[in-house]
Amino acid sequence: MIGVSPDSLDSHARFKAELNISFRLISDPDSEIASAYETHRRIGPKTRRVTYVIDSNGVIVDAFQHELRIRKNIARTLTALTAIASGGQ
Repeated sequence: MIGVSPDSLDSHARFKAELNISFRLISDPDSEIASAYETHRRIGPKTRRVTYVIDSNGVIVDAFQHELRIRKNIARTLTALTAIASGGQ
């Protein structure tokens, strides 16, 4: 699991420490990754919060946005990861 945002490295370090996050966070200040994954917004925050589930071959097997419904995001992520683990993408 990797998290990407335009926030600074210092901001990521504080966020990881505060929430005891063990996965990697990548700073994308120039929005290169956001552009590649088409998560830009024209109004409001710089990027949309989108979850991409990518298999070991680098293939996107699921993508979804549930910014205000974190439980729904978690459930869908777990479903996608379980499918990959069982070989049933």
